[in-house]
Amino acid sequence: MKAIPTYIINLAKRSDRRTHILKEFANKLELKIKTVKVIEHKNGTLGLWQTVVHITKDLAPRETDYILICEDDHKFTANYNSDKLIDRIKEAKEKNVDVLNGRPSWFTSALPISNNLFWVETFTDAQFIIIFKKFFQTIIKVEFNLGEISEFKMGSLTRKIFFFTTFCLYTKRAWLLRCYP
Repeated sequence: MKAIPTYIINLAKRSDRRTHILKEFANKLELKIKTVKVIEHKNGTLGLWQTVVHITKDLAPRETDYILICEDDHKFTANYNSDKLIDRIKEAKEKNVDVLNGRPSWFTSALPISNNLFWVETFTDAQFIIIFKKFFQTIIKVEFNLGEISEFKMGSLTRKIFFFTTFCLYTKRAWLLRCYP
């Protein structure tokens, strides 16, 4: 299996988080990581969006079907399983998903699609998201306006957003997501 291109967004001034995230991913051979300095902007959410555009436009390999974007405060739980992650990605791809979120903080209108996938109307927190290649151009071409929130913007561009269960991906802010065994 080819490793998943994984982009970890990090503020340059957060060297402690960079150290943390490199330790978190150290033994995850299924994920080929690259840290990406967030494009800083006085409007933080605009900087985050510009960083996601940069990743999808300039960094994602042309031959890949999807990438993983992760924030630098992510933490894997003991429930993490690389085979299950790959299975969820395959299932999402079969269902023609644009975005697969592994750990939303908040979401609206979740509907079960299978035992492992839920469709959601929109979400917040790009903590651990798979973005499928067919959605890259949509992200790259859209105009992002001041006052918009990056995750809501992504939700406004597609109705093909899912999140997955089966195992839980955790951060300090994961109080809203219920984990399933």
